[in-house]
Amino acid sequence: CGGILGDEMGLGKTIQVIAFLAGLRVSELKDKDTGFQGLGPTLIVCPTTVMHQWVKEFHQWFPPLRVAILHESGTFNGKQRSRLIANMVQFAGVLITSYTGVTQHKEDIITRRWHYVILDEGHKIRNPDAQVTLVVKQLKTSHRIILSGSPMQNNLKELWSLFDFVFPGKLGTLPVFLEQFAVPITQGGYANASQVQVMTAFKCATVLKDTIAPYLLRRMKADVKCHVNLPEKNEQVLFCRLTEEQRNLYKNYVESGEVSRILEGRLKIFMGLITLRKICNHPDLYSGGPKLYPGETLESLPEEERYGHWKKSGKMAVVETLLRLWNRQGHR
Repeated sequence: CGGILGDEMGLGKTIQVIAFLAGLRVSELKDKDTGFQGLGPTLIVCPTTVMHQWVKEFHQWFPPLRVAILHESGTFNGKQRSRLIANMVQFAGVLITSYTGVTQHKEDIITRRWHYVILDEGHKIRNPDAQVTLVVKQLKTSHRIILSGSPMQNNLKELWSLFDFVFPGKLGTLPVFLEQFAVPITQGGYANASQVQVMTAFKCATVLKDTIAPYLLRRMKADVKCHVNLPEKNEQVLFCRLTEEQRNLYKNYVESGEVSRILEGRLKIFMGLITLRKICNHPDLYSGGPKLYPGETLESLPEEERYGHWKKSGKMAVVETLLRLWNRQGHR
């Protein structure tokens, strides 16, 4: 079994995990379930963008631990990756890979015995039918940990998927969970729910909360502000002007037949809202980018005309200005 570390973003979930693993290594305690002495081989699955950050944090907080990356950006490739996995298991190291990497190398990874499997941004397995979810649930390990600043996102089915990883079977099978928890709780939340449905939903929610509470640790910044010196959160709203290309696309779409059909109730309004949002974010999201003539390539176009260039978007132009300003001011 395992648990979910659901602390709010910025409270140091990564460092907490490293400290925990370091403590295990130093303790040299024998795990009765697995037989590993101290810390055995550990697998960390995380988004590609933070893999090197994990390595950096390990080197800073516990340098003795052997850490390696299994990814195209790492130093190992081809057959070397299979040897890397075997080597990290043999010498009880920490192997860091991405959610794509764990599916690509599943044949080598799921056949190994891991002491701990840790999923950073573990809400990525919220879809119980997704390939990556099915793969990580096949991993041979007795200790599973999820790190997520938002463990509960859209519905209870996603919560079930996370808990079915950290403690398989604790919430029953998905059909049973939906019948006994998700459906009654959802029905009790409707405005026209009967008194019986409201009471049933409350009882089900209470039972569910008590069931998962021992395996979910979630702390907010407000909970620890007396013990930790955190900078105040400062939010600012910036208004971004549309570029001329965006303004023309926006105007043409508002005057289009599709918007007329939306106003007449023949099309759903969300179609129009999604389209306008695409135009406001970046015109290429709506238009698909520059049209190429036969024999022409994106590389042959001027840089500012290529797909996704920041100067086409009012938002990206503001971001570019902010990044330059923050860089001059030494912000991280």
